[in-house]
Amino acid sequence: MSKLSNLQLTERIFHRINAESQGLKKISSHELSIAAEKLMIDAKDTIRCFSLAAGDVNKCDHKIAK
Repeated sequence: MSKLSNLQLTERIFHRINAESQGLKKISSHELSIAAEKLMIDAKDTIRCFSLAAGDVNKCDHKIAK
């Protein structure tokens, strides 16, 4: 899977769900689960990062600090 931002992944998921609901395209459950798993990992990392940083993003060693 190519590198996509969380926003791009979320948009792709919603577009596919919308397309499937209109009968236009079937969602690949494997692709959907990979995207959802990546979003969950990133969300957990974000929470951990901000918890550790306690307001100082310079202390965060994760890519979110960029």
